[in-house]
Amino acid sequence: MKRYWPVFVIAAVLIAAVFGFRYFRSQQAMAATADLQTAVVERGKLTASIGATGTVRANQTAVLAWQTMGTIETVSVKTGDTIDEGAVLASLKQSSLPTALSRRSMT
Repeated sequence: MKRYWPVFVIAAVLIAAVFGFRYFRSQQAMAATADLQTAVVERGKLTASIGATGTVRANQTAVLAWQTMGTIETVSVKTGDTIDEGAVLASLKQSSLPTALSRRSMT
């Protein structure tokens, strides 16, 4: 029996190392899940929001060059409308037109 005591000591150390390693791993797993929150699963509507900063620019733009000055009376189109070439986009108030132009449009 005296010859086998080193084998028993080595076996005991190995068994203690295995159990110590398993205990260490279980403590790590518990620490990793300690800050997790759980909730009961419910059916409902999904709501998502996005926050962003930056500059918003139109996909397509146009520069309008007016032949006269005046006050806009009506706007015939809305944002997103499809228009044909030559369509009237806006009308000016007759009373806001320059006198020479106003006389010409009345005749």
